[in-house]
Amino acid sequence: MKKILWLVSWYPNRFSLSNANFIQHQAEAVSKFANVHVLYVHADETGAIKKTEATVFKKENLTEQIIYYPSDSKKNLVGKIKSINRYYKISKQAIHQYIKQNGLPDYVHVHVPIRAGTLALWMKKKFRIKYALTEHYGIYNRVVIDPWEERSFVYRNAVKKIIKNAAPFICVSKQLGEDVNRLVMKQGFVSIPNVVDVNHFRFVPKKNQNKKFRFIHVSNMIPLKNVEGIIDAAKILSEKRIDFELKIIGQVSESVLKHAEQSGLLNQTVFFSGEIPYMQVANKMNEADAFILFSRSESSSCVVQESLCCGLPIISTSVGIALETINESNGLFAEVDNSNSLADKMNELINTYSKYNREKISEASCRQFSYETIGKKIVDFYGC
Repeated sequence: MKKILWLVSWYPNRFSLSNANFIQHQAEAVSKFANVHVLYVHADETGAIKKTEATVFKKENLTEQIIYYPSDSKKNLVGKIKSINRYYKISKQAIHQYIKQNGLPDYVHVHVPIRAGTLALWMKKKFRIKYALTEHYGIYNRVVIDPWEERSFVYRNAVKKIIKNAAPFICVSKQLGEDVNRLVMKQGFVSIPNVVDVNHFRFVPKKNQNKKFRFIHVSNMIPLKNVEGIIDAAKILSEKRIDFELKIIGQVSESVLKHAEQSGLLNQTVFFSGEIPYMQVANKMNEADAFILFSRSESSSCVVQESLCCGLPIISTSVGIALETINESNGLFAEVDNSNSLADKMNELINTYSKYNREKISEASCRQFSYETIGKKIVDFYGC
């Protein structure tokens, strides 16, 4: 097996176990075909870390090396510069140690350009090793709070250089790649979606049918997800029919909860489950009848893929991976920021639900997003 070094800007860590777990899942998928060593260096700004600490987790062909160091980057500019310098010093030391123990990697794979991509550029120059780059970051639009066009010149220039030197440049959705080409630079790209653990996210027939048609939504409920708009759609639909319910899973913000209370639907039509373990999400999806994504923007959307693997028909806005996967056999599209449109699609889905074959939706999606399918697509670029 070839040796692949992953340099990742985001990764699950002790401060956030679910942070960028989609990158971890990709690493697990690729490790089925190659020896993968993940290096993630985390700057701790909470004060919990007093000195540099390192953890190493090994499982079959996957090694995860996570290094933590104390950072004062939030205090002032000097603290930020010191933190950046320390990041690169620690990272380069770890890379040299990896090479000492394993020899030069056959390929380097970066996930998210800043900051790990700069390390890949350094390795390419010093060791003449090519690197692939996968972009997950959905900043290439005007919808997000911190869009590309408002980033500093230094940041934008570094990202351009990292993208330009990548071979290949991979995006987790075609829309994301097109956004990069529109706003950043013209660059050929390959679209490879995130993976789904189809051993858990797969169709399981219900033992008992729901008394009411159940829509489900799963997210962190940040403004981009527009959960308030979903609640508004439920309110509109509730004035026409009462044979449905909406289950919302994830960390509940005060504003969303207040919005649900004001709608008069809380704990009657709209129910919140709070955060639950990742693997339990699959169970909740299989207990539902359909999934709703009403986001204003998405770089991809793992929950769309996971829902499809569970065989759920989906109502989504035209964002991220939904554009590539949703068709007349597995869902409907609603207009962005138009709760009347979403309510209409919810009504249509309930009325035409019998035309959707959940088992077939699941079978097709599991083939498309499995560890084996996506892992093989990625390692093909390594020459494995």
